[in-house]
Amino acid sequence: MSAFNYIKNAKVWKQTIRPNFQSIARVSLSKNVTVAGRKWKSTVSATVRSNGQVCMESMIIYEDSFELGKGFSGKCKVSVYNQTSSEWKQLFFKEFSEIGYLSLHALDFTLILSEGEVLDYLNLNRNFEFEVQMVVERIVDRISITQLFNFYDPYHEEKMFSFSSDKQPKQLHTREQMIMFHSPVIKSFIGTGFRKMSIIRHPYYCQLLLQLVHGTQLQLSYAKVWRQTIRPNFQSVAIVRSIKYYTVAGKKWKSTVSTTVRSNGQICVEGMVILEESIIIGKGYFGKCKISVYNQTSSEWKQLCFKEFSEIGYLSLHALDFTLILSEGEVLDYVNSNRKLEFEIQMVVERIVERRMDNIAHRSKVLRLFNFYDPYPEEKMFSFCSDRQPKQLHTREHMIMFHSPVIESFISTGFRKMSIIRHSYYYELLLQLVHGTQLQLSYTQVRRLLPIANRYKVYSVVRKCEFRLLCLMEIDASSETLQKYFNFALWYNLKTLWTVLLRRVTSLEELKVYTSQMNVGTMPGEAMKKVTQRIFSLA
Repeated sequence: MSAFNYIKNAKVWKQTIRPNFQSIARVSLSKNVTVAGRKWKSTVSATVRSNGQVCMESMIIYEDSFELGKGFSGKCKVSVYNQTSSEWKQLFFKEFSEIGYLSLHALDFTLILSEGEVLDYLNLNRNFEFEVQMVVERIVDRISITQLFNFYDPYHEEKMFSFSSDKQPKQLHTREQMIMFHSPVIKSFIGTGFRKMSIIRHPYYCQLLLQLVHGTQLQLSYAKVWRQTIRPNFQSVAIVRSIKYYTVAGKKWKSTVSTTVRSNGQICVEGMVILEESIIIGKGYFGKCKISVYNQTSSEWKQLCFKEFSEIGYLSLHALDFTLILSEGEVLDYVNSNRKLEFEIQMVVERIVERRMDNIAHRSKVLRLFNFYDPYPEEKMFSFCSDRQPKQLHTREHMIMFHSPVIESFISTGFRKMSIIRHSYYYELLLQLVHGTQLQLSYTQVRRLLPIANRYKVYSVVRKCEFRLLCLMEIDASSETLQKYFNFALWYNLKTLWTVLLRRVTSLEELKVYTSQMNVGTMPGEAMKKVTQRIFSLA
């Protein structure tokens, strides 16, 4: 995620203008500036009226190409220099929103100065001096339903808190009230009077934290395809290397391809993909890696090596490591017109496994997070499609067919994609649970997951949701909560939950309250039988 990486999103500039006191002609001065990587036009104009008043106008207009659905939001301020008091006087302040999408004007104002006031603002050259401050605080993209916030540039009218680092970006700024609301640790830190905090880890991850705190929906890239070219040294037997760095699954990987020309004309090609990040104890990356070389004669990619890697960063650092010998005759098929070999590397991280120590149970817990964003071409995949982010979720056919007879019959008719109405976030939760990820679901997640799992008859997830409700009931057993759980038990035929709830009922009056809000006509026979048994036991 590049977010606002090192693009200047705040700018301060000055403009001077000399009114024409000999006529009532309007004098305008325009200046082009770049803010948030986009072109903006700043215009200041002055008109001298017949009564000696000066009418000043200012506009800041978005001048760049229009991008469907993308808008820029932030703040703008214009000040004029008072020569008498030697200070800047604020003329106008505006918060603009979705410029470039709903509007083009970030600023548009008019000010009238009387004949007496004019003398306070004219300098020795009879010019007015203006200062314009502009900051783009966030970029909203309505197509991908994302918004990216700017944490590089503080705004002086706001109380800001800063994270400081010795790496770029040196400082990240956020509003005090926002970070205090989300972090009691920083709240207590600010309470002691501090407004800055030094960070040890790379500020990139601190920026990710702030983006998520502000509600940005981020999706890390778990799959990547890149190309590398290398020109063997045909004049000697020296090794020639091509090294590139890429970020996959939020981690830095080093891709190396090397060639050595042997005395008999053969070329030894070696390739490696290595995790370059610091090792995190207990965390490993699983996935697949493939490298191909382009055959210039047949105009196609030839697969050199394919590898399924496991626990990279925990048990090993090498995701790919191969050696290939090309004979003197074969070399000519792969060298292009520039005498270079062209390689393509495909890499996908399918899941992240983290082993954590449970201090209560005195044993390790394994947390697996799977990647459903990036399909792998060699696999038969089934996809859930949505109009929200993420637009598509991909899973292996045989896995989802094993768990869902509904989707199995859907696939058997030849379909490989299914449109979904509910938020794709809950389908991702469903897939994580199907693949064995141990998640501590909240009540809201359970409430949203149950109808999806029930619709597709994914009973393994229905049982996990039922177990989670039993755990949540130990925390909150109010009558209002129990009524909701009775309804869940009835709607989704949660037999264990139904039995436990009935045991909690201590009187006929209480049982009558719970059952009176249910549709008894839709109650399964087994549930009706348990209710009847409970009535007799309480009578």
